[in-house]
Amino acid sequence: MTFGLRNRHQPKAKLFAAVACVLLVGACQSSTPAPAPTTRDTRDVPPVQPALKARPKPEIARVAPEPERIYPDPDALKGISARDVIEAIGQPEFVRKDQPAEIWQYRGSACTLDVFLYQSVTGAAYKVDYIETRTQPNGPTSNRDCLVSILKERDASKTTVPTS
Repeated sequence: MTFGLRNRHQPKAKLFAAVACVLLVGACQSSTPAPAPTTRDTRDVPPVQPALKARPKPEIARVAPEPERIYPDPDALKGISARDVIEAIGQPEFVRKDQPAEIWQYRGSACTLDVFLYQSVTGAAYKVDYIETRTQPNGPTSNRDCLVSILKERDASKTTVPTS
C-alpha cells in the first residue's frame, strides 16, 4: 500500500521540483538584461586606412642676410670729389655756396655733419677739404659716430613704407 501513497504524492513532488528549478534558474540571472548583440552595416563605413608615415618638414628657403653696411670713415672723405661724396653718403639736405667753397650739410636727429668742399686751384671740380660735426645734447661725440648715425637714419627711412 505504500506503493499507492507514493503514487498519490508523486505528481506534487514533480510539480515542487519543477517550481524549485524555475526559481533557482531565475535567481541566477542578473537584474539587468544582457545587451543584445548588435551588427553594423559595413557597406557605408570606409575601410580603415593604415597609419600615415610622418612626412619630413619642408625646407624653408633661407635668404642670405644682407651684408652689414660698411660706413665710411669721415677722414677718408677728405680729398675726394663732390661726386664721390654723393656716392659715399648721398645727397646733402642743404648746400651753401660761398666762393671758392661749398658747404654741404647732412642732418640727423642727433647731430649735423658739415662737409666743406673747395674748388681746386685749376677751378675745376670741388673736393672735400674739411669736415665738422655739431651734436645735439646726448648726441654722438665723434665725427665717425655722427656720420654713422645719420647714414643709419637714412637707411631706415629707405626701408620704411610710407603710410598714407
